[in-house]
Amino acid sequence: MNVDSSWQLLLLATAGAIVASTLVFFVRFPKTRAHPGPVLICLILSSCLGLVFRAATYLASPGDSLTAIGHQNATAASPPAAALFWSTLYFTSATSFWFLMLAMDLISSLSNPFLPFQSNSMIHHTLAWPLAAGWCLVFNVVFYHNSHLSPLHLRLLFALPLYGALAYIVVALRAAWIKSSQLVVDAHETTRRMAKLIVPYLVVFGATGGVTLVVYVAELAHGAPTLIATYVDELVSAVATIALFVLFYFDSGVGFCRAARDRRSRLGTMPSPQEFELQTAGTDDVLVELEAANFDVDIAAGLRKMIMILTRRGIVSAAARDPTTLVHGRIPKPEDFTTVEKKRITFVGTAATVADGLVFEDVAPSVFHSLRELFGIDHEQYLRAFDPDENLREICSEGKSGNIFYFTANKQFMVKSVPKEEFDVLRAILPAYYNYLLEHRASYLCRYFGCHSITLPVGTRRMYFVVMHNLFSEGPVHQRYDLKGNTDRRQAIPSVDVESTMRKTVQRERIDKLMMDIDFSRIHQSILFADANVVAAKARLEQDIQFLVDQHIMDYSILVGVQHLDGPCLSPVAGGAILSRDGTNFYSMGIIDMLQRYNWRWTVQRWFLGGVLCKDTSDVSAVPPVQYGQRLINFIHGSMFDEARRTSRTSGLTTQPSPTGTFDASSRLSGFAQGFEGTSGTTPATEMWLATNLSDEIIECGMDIHDCAILEED
Repeated sequence: MNVDSSWQLLLLATAGAIVASTLVFFVRFPKTRAHPGPVLICLILSSCLGLVFRAATYLASPGDSLTAIGHQNATAASPPAAALFWSTLYFTSATSFWFLMLAMDLISSLSNPFLPFQSNSMIHHTLAWPLAAGWCLVFNVVFYHNSHLSPLHLRLLFALPLYGALAYIVVALRAAWIKSSQLVVDAHETTRRMAKLIVPYLVVFGATGGVTLVVYVAELAHGAPTLIATYVDELVSAVATIALFVLFYFDSGVGFCRAARDRRSRLGTMPSPQEFELQTAGTDDVLVELEAANFDVDIAAGLRKMIMILTRRGIVSAAARDPTTLVHGRIPKPEDFTTVEKKRITFVGTAATVADGLVFEDVAPSVFHSLRELFGIDHEQYLRAFDPDENLREICSEGKSGNIFYFTANKQFMVKSVPKEEFDVLRAILPAYYNYLLEHRASYLCRYFGCHSITLPVGTRRMYFVVMHNLFSEGPVHQRYDLKGNTDRRQAIPSVDVESTMRKTVQRERIDKLMMDIDFSRIHQSILFADANVVAAKARLEQDIQFLVDQHIMDYSILVGVQHLDGPCLSPVAGGAILSRDGTNFYSMGIIDMLQRYNWRWTVQRWFLGGVLCKDTSDVSAVPPVQYGQRLINFIHGSMFDEARRTSRTSGLTTQPSPTGTFDASSRLSGFAQGFEGTSGTTPATEMWLATNLSDEIIECGMDIHDCAILEED
């Protein structure tokens, strides 16, 4: 074996070891899966595969340089060498595009630190890999068969995606940095910490491009491709790949975990610019729930506080119109639905260059004023809810979107940031939505009382907000269920925790986690209403769902809150809650997340789930509106209120009062052995119920939790 072959085999072994180690880290260490971990892993894998195929190309065609192989036409090159060459080009180009994805995340975050740090892996994959394939196609059509092209220029053309991405990164990153420097000092420090996480990888990318350019110039001076230049090029690629792996090894926390295992409990998921702000948060104006903080979303607490105050100021400014201009009982005109009122906001205490240009948009103010009036919310009441002297409470998202949302002081309303796509859907369905609520005032549809947008203090984009009614404004609930009528990825309680959760339910303890369809089937089984209430609830839900189907809406869910009572309640129920038939629970229900229309993204997701993951496409969330609505209606009529699902497992358990007047665990129709006052521990009836209900197979699926489902406040 000669030196050349040994060198190529060494490169193959190095790349293979890095690939194996990266995959092991990804599987064993959850920290590596926190953003930007997935991007870095794809970056390392594509770089390693490019190195592997490059070394294999030289082994398949000894003595030829990469440019020499690339300059040959399809008939001159051997089939193995040609296949390896195209694989090398594909993964080398993919590496450049993955660097671009990483840089775009940083650029977006620097431009608008108020928005979540981008972490949409699906978008990354739908861009990086196809762009690499597209460049291979362009290279094949334009350069590969061009006999007049000098081999000297082929090395530069081979790396053209690298230089294109590098040029964009330099220009865009500089512009984003200048915009971020307009922020106040604390916010600017946040952007600096974001940059410290990403910039070292981009430095490796830039250094690789610089050395490749030097090699090209050297070959140009020599007048012909050289084998030495090829080895230098390979060495640079290998060193860059190793550097990426080492940076990832330490940034992800894997290295520190091995070096100091006693510090593991203090390590974050990834070094995050948000961590400092979350640790120091807790001002009088905003209370951040640290335990539920999502460290994958890099929005500093100070920046969130600022955007909340700006939004509240805009809402108050929009709502505080002269009362004489508000006509009570006035039905909006057609032009009112498209009206957008713009107001300029000044934010005291912030640099003038930041806040003077803020513009707040109030969409269809007359329409939403009429909706508030329709549901008994007067003008003064709405203004008091957003009183600047009252504290707002921010709630960290239980979902994956990283949206900002918070409660008003009186817990009656919630303000939530939404994507522009959902903002546009609300505007599009607003006329039909208004007319429907006008005719069906008892509807379970989510009640929207405001639709707004605001320019950000930096960047050019806007942030979009909606004001919604808090479904659980009457008080805390003990259980919450998010129901879609399907079972794919619809279990929130892991199998190992099902028994303990059932015990909490039996003992009427509060369960903090939002549960879903499988959990509902296993734990609560059905909603127990009086017969008249069951008929009315089914009819109203079916009407609401049919309305959403007519508007081409899907991916909504029924949010159910269960509030346990200390004893049977015979008095009238306040608010919109419904008393259970046995008088021991209040139920609150509403349809939430109803701003998604079926589009090409849902079509692709459904195809991927069915074709690639081999899932039953009739049971996934990504189905057309008609099918989605009918499936949920079938669930409502067949399972949601089916009393037999409770009694079939427990022989008709009911509760009976003891001689002391308290309620002891005995036979109860709902199937839950209960102890109200003066009862503790687990009774034989409880053990029987648990044994019966735990006997069936429990399916554990991934979590699919929605943001709106945390509308409950202590």
